[in-house]
Amino acid sequence: MFKEKERYRIPTGVMLCIVSVVPLLLFSLMENTLLVERFGVILLTSMVGIGVYQFIKYGMMNSAYEKILNLGEYSVEEQLFQKRIEPLSGVYWIIISLIYFVWSFTTMNW
Repeated sequence: MFKEKERYRIPTGVMLCIVSVVPLLLFSLMENTLLVERFGVILLTSMVGIGVYQFIKYGMMNSAYEKILNLGEYSVEEQLFQKRIEPLSGVYWIIISLIYFVWSFTTMNW
């Protein structure tokens, strides 16, 4: 029920982020710097903000439902797998970081 009700959020957010540049372009074609500097930037950031809000709202609600229903990364099988692999992943990232820093400091090739 959640997926059907909230499925519009991601496409709406993507659309707003893509279309947010249109007011800025239209105002710049008018060659009026006041409109571009003030209203164009305000509309751009507002539309991007609303689009990002759609992403965050959907993501938070989806994550909450998955956690409550024990789905995805919150399932019992996945939690058991993560417990088994946790010691190995800690050592892995320490070794990878050490290799990266040794290589970067010795060759100065970041």
